[in-house]
Amino acid sequence: MNIKKKAVAYARVSSGKQSETSIEAQLEAIQHLAKTHNLEIIKTYTEKVTATGEKDRPEFNKMIEEAETGTFDFILVYKSDRFYRYPLEEQLLREELKKKGIYVISSADFADTSTPAGKFQSWIFSGLNGWYIDNMKQELYTKNTTVAKRGFFMGGTPPYGYSTQEIRDKEASRNRKIYTINDKEAPIVKIIFDMALKGESTGQIAKYLNENKVPTRKGGKWSNTTLYDILHNKKYMGTFTYRVGTKHNSHKAREDTIEVDNAIPPIIDSETFEAIQKRYTGRRKKQGNVKHLLSGFLTCGICGAQMVLAGSGKGYYKYECGRYKRYRDTMYLSVGETKAEKEIIGFINTILSETDYEIVANSYNKQMALLDVQNKDRVIILQNEIKKIEQQIDNALNSILEGVAPERMKEKISRLEEDKINYSRELAEMSGGNANKISAKEVKEFYEEYMRKLYGSFEEKREIIRTFIEEIKIYPQGYVKIVPRDRSV
Repeated sequence: MNIKKKAVAYARVSSGKQSETSIEAQLEAIQHLAKTHNLEIIKTYTEKVTATGEKDRPEFNKMIEEAETGTFDFILVYKSDRFYRYPLEEQLLREELKKKGIYVISSADFADTSTPAGKFQSWIFSGLNGWYIDNMKQELYTKNTTVAKRGFFMGGTPPYGYSTQEIRDKEASRNRKIYTINDKEAPIVKIIFDMALKGESTGQIAKYLNENKVPTRKGGKWSNTTLYDILHNKKYMGTFTYRVGTKHNSHKAREDTIEVDNAIPPIIDSETFEAIQKRYTGRRKKQGNVKHLLSGFLTCGICGAQMVLAGSGKGYYKYECGRYKRYRDTMYLSVGETKAEKEIIGFINTILSETDYEIVANSYNKQMALLDVQNKDRVIILQNEIKKIEQQIDNALNSILEGVAPERMKEKISRLEEDKINYSRELAEMSGGNANKISAKEVKEFYEEYMRKLYGSFEEKREIIRTFIEEIKIYPQGYVKIVPRDRSV
């Protein structure tokens, strides 16, 4: 006889957030999950929390307390972020529940993370969902490329020495921002480049600026890193740059970097800039190019500081607490480079080593089926919006025929057509249906590609670590705590 496992359901909404899925809709999805996985829901906990009362969740706390009684095996939620907002605290709580034999499952991913296959499955979902939105990303990428090649400001914070000004982009019939020189900050930029050209180090320049009480844009003190970034930013010689570097290396060369000469008002001349680059290039050649797999990934479990690499000069490297090295005001912690690498590669290998391709494929397809049901309301809304826009376009065309402000009506029709295209694109993406189903063979291909990268090139290993690991903390006696990335949200 197939005995049902006991489960409880938990749903919450934050008051004031109209875009959130209602409690009723969350519970409907949870009930569907329970039925699909032969689970019996014996109790339901629901609550509404305010933005300021995020931590005050009496029903949640009551559910966690009642978990001690051992009356249920699973906690079912609509999405992982309904269970807990903060990844580290969530992982700790999940581990405590796991010790009691209780697992948290999200209806949005169907991944039972109580098993290695379930963890791998949640990563598979992330990869598959990436396939699903690749076309949208490519369209946005192409659009941004076109705009960037025209030298427009692409968002973020303009570099020190520059501000932005809004102008009309007649080609796109909309306003965009361009770079302008900040008269207050630009003279400081010139001083920085002049000092560097004379051979002053970033440390000497920082000391000069700080001693003369020259604040950064945020009012703080100058650092070597800030000055290094300024001295390597081509915008200062008038070259617009876009897609420069990566998250972990802001100066790394990329194949898709866009550079447009004379697109920005320059603060310094190109000869000065190039002379400084040659100086730094010479230094880098002398320093060599040693690659270390875990650089930037490890943090101190005691104070939270970044772990930094230290070498013995005999080929042995270890990671040490950066705060201890700099201030000596915290406990000394270290871990050998080889030991840390073995543990992290081994951890990911263990998770990937056990999986049932058929189960993962079936589970993903159930997820897609559930999303299709949940998206029905959105499809109806989109269809109605498109009908409204078509009616507005007809009205505008009639107005033109009647001689009412034809130029203004043409602009309005252009905007409506753009809205219609966007709504139609979203509608088409949500109407994919069975096109997003996946087979066990395709899941196996994902698995094999992950495994290949795990033991592949240096950059591929770095990519896998970034993909699967949320954080790596080092504790006394070289204990390495690895927190897998939550791929379900």
